[in-house]
Amino acid sequence: MSIALGAEPGATWEGLFLNCRHIIDPGKVLSFTGNNTKLQIISELGRGRYKIIYKGKNLQNKELVALTCTTRNDTHIEEMNKRLKTLSKLLSTCSYCLIPSLFQPVTIDQQRMPWLCQTSPIFDGDLANFNESVKASISQNKADGNFALKWHGHVYDAEFPLEFEEILISNIETVNTALFGPDGAIQCLQTNNITHNDLASRNILVNVLNGRIQRIKITDWDVAHWNIEQPASAYVKDVVYSLSTLMKHMPLHKSQHTFNKIARYQSIVPGYISINFILFNKACQTARTWAQKHLEAKPLSTPAQKPLSPLKLQRHFKLPRHLKLGALTLLITGALYQLGKLSFNKTPLASKLKLILSYFLPLIYSWQKSSLSVINSKGAL
Repeated sequence: MSIALGAEPGATWEGLFLNCRHIIDPGKVLSFTGNNTKLQIISELGRGRYKIIYKGKNLQNKELVALTCTTRNDTHIEEMNKRLKTLSKLLSTCSYCLIPSLFQPVTIDQQRMPWLCQTSPIFDGDLANFNESVKASISQNKADGNFALKWHGHVYDAEFPLEFEEILISNIETVNTALFGPDGAIQCLQTNNITHNDLASRNILVNVLNGRIQRIKITDWDVAHWNIEQPASAYVKDVVYSLSTLMKHMPLHKSQHTFNKIARYQSIVPGYISINFILFNKACQTARTWAQKHLEAKPLSTPAQKPLSPLKLQRHFKLPRHLKLGALTLLITGALYQLGKLSFNKTPLASKLKLILSYFLPLIYSWQKSSLSVINSKGAL
C-alpha cells in the first residue's frame, strides 16, 4: 500500500495550493478559528511560489513563531491536515525532524480571509546560509588576523586560534549526529520508508549560539512521500551521498586539509548509515588532534620589544636618497685622491692596502657614529 500525495491521481503537494496573490501587512493580528490563537505579523521571512512565511508573535505567551500562509482552498484542507497527521505520527520519535502544525483558516480584524496558515518554531536560519556566513568570516579572518564568527548581526570573537578551529569542528560533529547518528534523521526516514525528496542544506534549520550550532531540524516536507511495502534503500543511497557531499564542504579554517584526508574516502553504504557516522567522527577527531598540536591554545600576546643594537638601528634608519649619494661621492673622491699620491710602480702591495684601509676605516666609523647621533636626536624609533 502506498500513501498518495493528494486526493486525486497524479496530484502533488504543491498542487494543493493556489498562487499567492495576497500579502499580510506587518502589524496585522491573525486569529485562528480552530483554537482562538492570536498572532501578530512582525515581518516577512521568505516567499515561495505557493506560500509566504512570516515571523509572528503569539500574543498570549509572547513567543516568536514562524507562520506559513497560503491562499485558501477549502476543498483540500482535510487532505492536507491528514497528510500532516500521518507525517507527525511516523516521525514522532525523530528529534531532528520538524513537522509544523495543521493548516487552519484565519481571520484578520474579525474578517475571514482567503488564507490557510500553520505555525512552527522559529529558527535563526538554514544550514546553507550559515555555512556561507562562516566561509565569509574565515576569509575576513585571513585578511585581518582576527578569529570572529558572524551570524545574523551577532559576532563571536574567539580568543585564540585553537578555540576558533574547535568551534568549526564541533559544528560538523553536530550535523553528523543529527543526520547520520543512531537516532539521526536518515535512520528514522529509512526505518519508516519515508522519502523527503528535497533534503538539502536549505531545508535544514539551525539555531546558533557563540558560533556553535545548538539546535538542528529538518523541515519542508511538501514533496515527501512514503511507501509502506517497498523499502527506501535506493532513495537513502542518493540522500546519504548528497548529505555526505554537504558535510565534506562544511567550512573549516586551518584543519580543512586534515579533515579532507579522511572525509574524501567516505563510503556510501545503504542500510549501514552508522558507518558514515563513524567515518565522519573519525575525520573530525583527526582534525581536532591536528589543531591541538599545531594551533595556539592561548591568546596571542605581543612580546616586549628589546632595545635594538647599533647595527639593527642602522637597518631601521633610512637616510634620504640625496644624502646617500652625497656620502658615496665623497667617499669615492677621497679614495681616488689618496690613491693618486701613490706611485704604483714602486710602492709594495701591502703598503697600498694598508694605506687604503687606513683611509676607509675611519670614514666608516665616523659615518656610523654620526648616523646614531642623528637617530637619537630625532627619535626615529
